[in-house]
Order: sequence, then C-alpha cells, then structure tokens
Amino acid sequence: MDVRPRKNIKIILLFGWVAAVFYWIITVSPPPPFWMKKSAPLASNPLIPAEVTLISEPNLTLELKTFEMDGRIGPLDFVATNPKLVPFVKQNKQAYQIIDTGLQKGIKPFTDRNFKLTHVPNQLTGLTLLQTRMGHKGIVDDRFAITLSVSSPAYMFLAIDERALQTYEQFAPPAWMQDLVPIDETIFTDDPLMQETESGYAVFKQHVPEGTLTLGPACMNPFKDAMYFAFFAEAN
Repeated sequence: MDVRPRKNIKIILLFGWVAAVFYWIITVSPPPPFWMKKSAPLASNPLIPAEVTLISEPNLTLELKTFEMDGRIGPLDFVATNPKLVPFVKQNKQAYQIIDTGLQKGIKPFTDRNFKLTHVPNQLTGLTLLQTRMGHKGIVDDRFAITLSVSSPAYMFLAIDERALQTYEQFAPPAWMQDLVPIDETIFTDDPLMQETESGYAVFKQHVPEGTLTLGPACMNPFKDAMYFAFFAEAN
C-alpha cells in the first residue's frame, strides 16, 4: 500500500499547526512591557533643548485614587518621614516647573525635595527639564494630568526610578507610558535611600508631535519608589 499520501497529510497538518501557533504569537500574545523593549540609540547629532510650556498642573481638588497595598493607602501628597529623607523635604506650593536647559548636574529635579542630580549623561546635559512633585508619586488615578505645550516635534525623555519598575511588574505600568522605549542611560541623584541600593533613574524616550502633551499618573508605591521627572529635546 502506498503510504506517501498519508505522510503528505501529516506534513500539511504539521505546517498548519506551526502557522497557527505563529499567528497566535504575533496577534494574540501581549507586547513586552516598555522597559523590556529593544533599546533605541540616541541620535549621533547633539541634542537641542525643546521649547516646552507648562499649561496646567494636576487638579488635586478631585478625589484622586492613590496606591494601596496590604491595607496601606498612599496619601495624595506623600511626605517622607524616614529620618534620612526628612532633611530633603521642602515646602513648595508650586508642583511643576519648566527649566530651560535645566537638566544638569547639581539641579533639583523635584520642586518639593532638595535632592540634586549627581550624574547626567553628557548627551542629555542641558535639555529642557520638567521639575515634578515627589509627593504625587502614589497617585494612580487617570484623571491626574500634567498638560504641556510642545512648540515643534520633540523627544520626551522620562526618568523613572529603577525600583519603580519592580512595582510595575507586580501591578502593571500606567497605560500612558506604553510607547516609551529604553535608551540604556541612567541618571543618579543624592537621594540617600537610592544611594544605599545603588539605584538610579532609567531613561526612556518617546517621539511626540507638536502641540499639547499630557503626562499621567506615576502609579508608584509611595513608600519605596521615587517620582518620575521629564526632559525634552528637539526631534531631528
């Protein structure tokens, strides 16, 4: 008896199964989290600070949701009580601020903390800085919005505490960060707790068009993570 037709059928079925699995992988399986994406190299040309304007700060009169874990609920505006961090806390009603060419060693990335940048990669030095508020790191509500205006197409860089990526692995990152890609650069501050764990701020970038830009909630664990800050360069 000729068994070749039966073998051919088995081969066809095998290829069909492989094709079905491949289709499922590329269409159904979720994309990797943004910090696991392939890194995107910076442009070889020097980066030029982008022209960015702060339009509005978050509306904290709303009953915004905050981070909750094991019965602990983070406050709307977190204030450190750790004796090592208390000396760095400062009173400042202004939550957010744009500083032209502000991303430099010795500059404070937060308006409500006296932490200073101790290391900034040369290629990123001098870019337009958005100072953020450390106290807002535990807000998880999508209604939280920092609204900016970008005068021309730009690269937005987001500096995210490396410890916060562990929080995102456990609880999922904010949806508005999904288009970020890593650039394999790290920024450091004199935050004593971050220095103890040799933690820094991993840098991610995203191309943004001219016009209005909104940054959302950090969705971090306020009891261990540090708030993000952002900086901007003109898109080549």
